[in-house]
Amino acid sequence: MFPQSPPLYLAMADFWAPTDGAGVDWAKVEAVADLAAQQTRATDGDGNYAWLYAQLGAHQQLEVDMVRDTALSWPRMRAAFARPATTLHGNYLVTYLFFGTLALSDALRSLQLFGTEVMPKLAAG
Repeated sequence: MFPQSPPLYLAMADFWAPTDGAGVDWAKVEAVADLAAQQTRATDGDGNYAWLYAQLGAHQQLEVDMVRDTALSWPRMRAAFARPATTLHGNYLVTYLFFGTLALSDALRSLQLFGTEVMPKLAAG
């Protein structure tokens, strides 16, 4: 299983990014995210890079802007979201919308995806 275990990398990243903000080291989190992507690139591309930051974002306090306050690379995240949903471990559209809006550079694309992709799926049940 190791080194292709995304939860292992998340546990390592969580250590460097505690939710209370004490002792956060975003450079070390970035190194873990990069390692996760490197170890799983053959099957997932940079999907695990995006997944790890998305999971961390869900755990962080609201004051943390995951795009501006961390070492996250939005171009790398955006490229990962271009891959099929199966490599992103879940609802990648909503995650893309969240990070795309934070990045502002993709806010318009995020709104378009929300209208054309997310809303129809929510309405269909």
